[in-house]
Amino acid sequence: MLWRRATSRAFVLTTRHRCCHNAVMALDPDVKYAINRTISGTSTRLAYTCEGSSNNHMPIVCVHGGPGSLRDWRYLAPALKECKIHNRLLRFDLPGYGQSSACTDNPSSEYFAQSVWNVVGQLDAVNGSANKVILIGHSMGGHTVVEMASQHPDRVGGVIILAPVCLRPHKSILGRFYFVLKWLGVNIDAPILGKVIRPTCEFVVKRILGFPKSTSVDEVSTSQKRISYLDFHRFREQICTLQCPLLHVYTADDNVIEARVQEELAQLLRTQKNMVSVRLESGGHNLQKTRCLVVARIISDWLANVLRVPV
Repeated sequence: MLWRRATSRAFVLTTRHRCCHNAVMALDPDVKYAINRTISGTSTRLAYTCEGSSNNHMPIVCVHGGPGSLRDWRYLAPALKECKIHNRLLRFDLPGYGQSSACTDNPSSEYFAQSVWNVVGQLDAVNGSANKVILIGHSMGGHTVVEMASQHPDRVGGVIILAPVCLRPHKSILGRFYFVLKWLGVNIDAPILGKVIRPTCEFVVKRILGFPKSTSVDEVSTSQKRISYLDFHRFREQICTLQCPLLHVYTADDNVIEARVQEELAQLLRTQKNMVSVRLESGGHNLQKTRCLVVARIISDWLANVLRVPV
């Protein structure tokens, strides 16, 4: 990989990586639980995993998309270790997903961001330290981690977004007909309409978009409502005011978020300071699984060359 400063305000990465099949064993550490006090004042259970030592390196916090779970990082986690990244790694099941409690508030990026910060704060108190963190978000988790960095800029050393939801609606949320999905999200729990909307959304998510068959109806429902709370204008503003370096990685053959939409985000990043965009030719939407070793190497190089932190 070759990093070079393209302008006074941007970095560009040239990579010669081609195809890379997973050569690591999936890693599924024991799940732990923490109490999450929500914006509305209720208390819910948030599932997470913690792996690696509590050293002086910045912990890495992983936030999945929707649908998704902490298992979405089961290949990238060991790949990071293979690339000599030994930072403590925290993975979360967001409210309404995996082994966490149901989502009791509006599933906005602000709500999910605050939920993760709540648990990170509890873990800091247990460890007796409050190091800056590196945030990694996949798909809709990209909006969440950028929101996290905006909520507590003093706590974030860097942000990584993998195949993120971008600056405008993409094809799998109907593009310019996005308002239809917003309507579905608002009405998915309605007594009568919900009986039609929920199985329809489940069919689309599993049969058309190719998400795992194990995805529950409740996870599909949370994701549908989460889509209706996406704030593209807010995301653009947060990117432009972000106070830490950012790494954006996407693929040309993403079947969920088309490359053209990702390239619009990449174009914006080129105008910002210390922001990097990397395009891989293959890997689909879940590149943290299909291209885990390549992604881990990119992250390792970015840590060393842009964040300038030891790995």
